[in-house]
This record gives sequence, structure tokens and C-alpha cells, in this order.
Amino acid sequence: MLEQSSSAVADRPQRGRVAGIAIVVSAALTIAAVAHHPTITTARGPADVLSQVAALSVADETVHGLLIAMVAALLFGLTAFSLRRGLGRETVLAGLIVYAVAAAALIGAALIDGFLVPTLAARYVGATPQSVDMTLHVLAACSAAIQILTKLGLGATSLALTLWAVDLVRSRGTLRVAGAIGFASGPLSLVLLVFSGNLNPHNLGAIVLLQSIWYFAVGTLLIRNDV
Repeated sequence: MLEQSSSAVADRPQRGRVAGIAIVVSAALTIAAVAHHPTITTARGPADVLSQVAALSVADETVHGLLIAMVAALLFGLTAFSLRRGLGRETVLAGLIVYAVAAAALIGAALIDGFLVPTLAARYVGATPQSVDMTLHVLAACSAAIQILTKLGLGATSLALTLWAVDLVRSRGTLRVAGAIGFASGPLSLVLLVFSGNLNPHNLGAIVLLQSIWYFAVGTLLIRNDV
């Protein structure tokens, strides 16, 4: 029993570094992926819309596949962070639950945007005008779902950051600094989300960048084994 306890203590810093690296790398790659989000140019008609979306299918799948992987990696890192802070702390547990909701919403949005939409567009390229019009109506519904899920994901992320910040700001030193950063990036990203209207690569990138500041701070704490 004593040997097992000693092994667990010795392994704790290493597990913290892995989680911290996962958070920092995932945040950086998420920023890069959002910056390279495929967009269509001005279309010359309904059929051209489908052609452009279908032509971007590989880029769409690559970017959104990466985003899904990064959300999963962030969930891993932030779960490790929450465990180290202690799930007995109400704000820590609440933050983890809210972030899990955010992760599910963001993965859903990425699956629709990166895989369902290009598949539908490719299937109906060259179809009859009636089929093209019907497909555009379906894609419009997909677009609405993407907006709703992405806003839910980003809003829940902002709330999760704030909840974790409530816990961290009660500590001292670098932990309190990370808490202050969370109090800034969480609410500010939520305000930007509320006043952004429809999300696009530009305002989405700004929100992700604000939230990533906290990710970098917490990831650094884990890497340094300060948590």
C-alpha cells in the first residue's frame, strides 16, 4: 500500500505536465484551425453554392476533424485540472459539468459543418434545379443548427472558465493570477458572443482567442505542477 501511494505521488507531476501540454497545444491548434476555416466566395447561383461547398469538402473535413480532436483533448486536460483542484469544490465540479456540455455542443456543430454539409452538397451537385433548391433549404437548416450549437458551446465555455476562476481566485500567487485571467476572459468572451450576431470566422476567432488566454494560463500551471 505504501509503495502504491509513493508511486502515485511520484507520477502526479508527470500527469500534470501531460494535461498542461494537452491544453496549451490544443488551444494553439484551435486558434490555427479557426483562422483557416474554409469559406465560400460570392456565388453565381444556387448550383454554384453547392459546387463551392463540395470543392471545399477536404479542407472542411480536415479543419473540423482537427477541431473535434482539440475539443476532446481540452476536455481531457481540463478534467485532469479539475481532479487536481478537487471535485469536492462546488465551483470546480460545476465548471467541469458545464464544460462537458460545451464540448458536446461544439463537437455537434463541427460534425454538421465539417462533414454533413459537404456530404449533402457533393451528393446534389449537378442535380435538377428543384433538388438543388431543396438541398439549399436543408443546408440553411444545418447553418442555423451550427450557429445555435456553436453559441451554446462558446457560451458554456465562458461560464465554465468563470466558475473555475471563482475557485482559483481564492488561492494565492500564480493560481490567483490565473483566476483573475479567467474572470476577464470568461465574461469578456461571453459579452462578445452576445453582441456578435451571426458567428463568422472573424468574431469566432476573437472569442476563441480570448478563451485561449485562460487555457494558456492554466496549461502553464499544470506544466509547472503549480496546481
